[in-house]
Amino acid sequence: DDHGSGIGLQANYGFSTRRVNLQTQVEHYDRGFVMDTAFLNRVGITSGWGYVDYSFYPDKDRHPWIRRITPFTFIQRGRDRIQGGDDYIGVFGGRFSLSRQGFLRADRVLSQEAWQGGEYEGGQWRMFGNMQVFRWLRPSFFFSRGSSLYYDEVDPFVGPSLSWRAGGLLQIGGRFSEDIEYSHNTFDRPGTGARVYTVDLVNTRTTYQFTKELAVRAIVRYDSQQDRVLTDFLGSYDLRPGTVVYIGYGSLYQKRAYRNQEWIDGEGDFLTTQQGLFLKASYLYRF
Repeated sequence: DDHGSGIGLQANYGFSTRRVNLQTQVEHYDRGFVMDTAFLNRVGITSGWGYVDYSFYPDKDRHPWIRRITPFTFIQRGRDRIQGGDDYIGVFGGRFSLSRQGFLRADRVLSQEAWQGGEYEGGQWRMFGNMQVFRWLRPSFFFSRGSSLYYDEVDPFVGPSLSWRAGGLLQIGGRFSEDIEYSHNTFDRPGTGARVYTVDLVNTRTTYQFTKELAVRAIVRYDSQQDRVLTDFLGSYDLRPGTVVYIGYGSLYQKRAYRNQEWIDGEGDFLTTQQGLFLKASYLYRF
């Protein structure tokens, strides 16, 4: 039923060697299945999936920069009883383990999603990777292009989508680190090509370790869709395990204008709309 009573079943099998990796799983969840202690995203589904890959190890003398090549396949199919349709996803691609702790993956995704009583097909070409180019620099990237479902409850549709990210981790002297990432996401209507949305995100995380005990951290996130900037600053003094002091400050800046006795979001200057300060301390006494 839909009142917190139902059955959840799951069975899986795995087999792995140095070259071959095989995994499979089947699962079933009733519409009313509830498990508050579990990280469960969906109920009312019955599905199964299988995954297999095979690893090649090129000759180190002839190809010193390629450590391993792994083609793989992932296929999942299921029935969504809440949305009233069948889901499937197929992922076909390869992973490359490189020197300097490098990693590259390229794949093709084919999918069908059940939504609001309909079934919608989509697909993506994807590629992403990262590498420790220098001791102090680890860049990364992600690129995806294809067609995706726009989850509108009245008029859902599949349209062209594009997503890419670029970033890197900068570490200098063992004390300072800067992790920064920029992402760009677009979605268009099919046929006309009219833009549905464009979202740009910037995430930064700055850390400085003054001493073994004292450190500061700053996080800044910019969201172009909501025209807001989120900041989070934290200082910590960790004397020993269990004895620590934290002090932090967070704020939210939003683009807002006051006109005709009301606030208009998305216009005007960035203003502080929320802020908070906290202090936390703990002391461990052993006896």
